[in-house]
Amino acid sequence: MIKLNEIKENYLEILVIFFGSLLSFYFPVLYNLRVFDFVSFAILLFLVNQRKNNIYIGNTIKSFFLLFTIFIVLSFLVSILNKAVEIHLPRIIGTFFAIIFSILFYGYFKNRVSKLIIGIKYTIYIHAIFFYIQFLLFFLLKQYVDFIKPITGNVSRNIGGSFNLDSAIRSSGLYSEPASYSLFILSLMSAYILYKKRIDLIDFIVLFSVILSASASGTVYLIAFIFVYFIIYSNTALTKKVYFASLVTLGAFFFIGLDYIKVDYLFEKIINFEDSGSYQYRIGNTNEVLSELTDLQQYFGVGYANMDIKGDKGSTYSALFIEHGYILGGFFMVIILSFFISHHIKIPILFYVLLLFMGTHTYAQIQFWIWILSIAIISTNLYNNERKNLQVIT
Repeated sequence: MIKLNEIKENYLEILVIFFGSLLSFYFPVLYNLRVFDFVSFAILLFLVNQRKNNIYIGNTIKSFFLLFTIFIVLSFLVSILNKAVEIHLPRIIGTFFAIIFSILFYGYFKNRVSKLIIGIKYTIYIHAIFFYIQFLLFFLLKQYVDFIKPITGNVSRNIGGSFNLDSAIRSSGLYSEPASYSLFILSLMSAYILYKKRIDLIDFIVLFSVILSASASGTVYLIAFIFVYFIIYSNTALTKKVYFASLVTLGAFFFIGLDYIKVDYLFEKIINFEDSGSYQYRIGNTNEVLSELTDLQQYFGVGYANMDIKGDKGSTYSALFIEHGYILGGFFMVIILSFFISHHIKIPILFYVLLLFMGTHTYAQIQFWIWILSIAIISTNLYNNERKNLQVIT
């Protein structure tokens, strides 16, 4: 539910997360710089400075990002040792920018969980509103609006193949493609519902946009989301679960009847996922690429930001093991799993987070860390509240 008082009292926190979420707004004339990342950082810096006496940066977060920095530096040295012809320096710079942003983000929101939740909530709502505006304008009025092109010059990938301006588009709102929109919405929803422990009607409307986007990967992630959060984790009463499930089913049939949901397209994409170019780019070609590397490169990767291999690094996992190899890649997985364990993340939630690593998340971007740190902060807050309640009972 939208509350004006919440927005008024927490508008800066909302803007930190919203501007930080604008992954697709990069500017070719500025070397693909994501200007809104710096806007988000500037607002966060202002908030930290205003409340610097109540900023928590503990040993856990310091240790994690120290180890992460060592991981990045070692992998960059591997790029040099591999005599990389092309090194993507903006990615190196972006990674260290993300580290600084992340430490400040954690320090500010660690003891302000309610503000974090409000920021996440309205960021989700804003993105869902833009998605539905784009979707409804086309299907009701046959007017196609690209929200990104007028600002950055980049064309959104809403049409192509069986989707065109004469029949249907794949809406994505403020993201350049449906897969990115779906991944982002489900990532932030995984943090939001983690805190709420229930899914209400507005949440279902937001989640339903993933199906309407016609993203095959998003649909798979959504099925897993429903299983983990709605069936296992949610405290919603069984009667309400049945009610919402029935409502969504009826809504799906309604949109299918209007041909707004391309069931045949989604079914074919999901069943024949191994033939999908997107799947090959994100996951499918990883083993083939690794098999063509030397033994040393398989162990330590080709190196961070090494652009000699540009393709087939479309997911967190594929980029991790191609660039960092089994040893350094395994090191990253150990430190991030240890970080999650130290923040008491529940097993089903951890499973879902690791599933979303099959998406296009990358740790060179602040969007990735907003999601990861939100999950960690919320998990710790819930754990501490449970312990307090238990102590009261005993």
